[in-house]
Amino acid sequence: MSAELERVAGIIVLRQEAAGQRHYLLLHHTSGGHWLFPKGHIEAGESERSAALRELEEETGIGQVELIENFTERLSYDLPPGSGRGGVHKEVLFYLGCTEQKAIQLSAEHDAYLWLSYPEARVRLTHENSRELLDRVEAFLNQRL
Repeated sequence: MSAELERVAGIIVLRQEAAGQRHYLLLHHTSGGHWLFPKGHIEAGESERSAALRELEEETGIGQVELIENFTERLSYDLPPGSGRGGVHKEVLFYLGCTEQKAIQLSAEHDAYLWLSYPEARVRLTHENSRELLDRVEAFLNQRL
């Protein structure tokens, strides 16, 4: 039996603070209890980029974000048996975006959010593949300086 494919797109959102410090937006998933980046399903006929922007606005209220060119990362993983959705294979394309918006309007999917520095976000993220993704973001941004 082949796994069900679920296509997802998201945005790793950052804000530049005074003195150049970056803060990353993490969301706390209400039912799953995990901390993650904003992301969601790609609807039929929708591009990955459009889906990522739509999901960001739906989940956070952020409508103004500047996507940073030359950065996309794809994660691929299987949901574990016993998760209630075992047998699902997820492919997630992440973009990197910058916003000036600090206040967030959470959707019902999430019950909390945090703006965290890189070290704090790395500790708070629930899944190792998200921590590795954040490491790649930091390396990319540091190379641009």
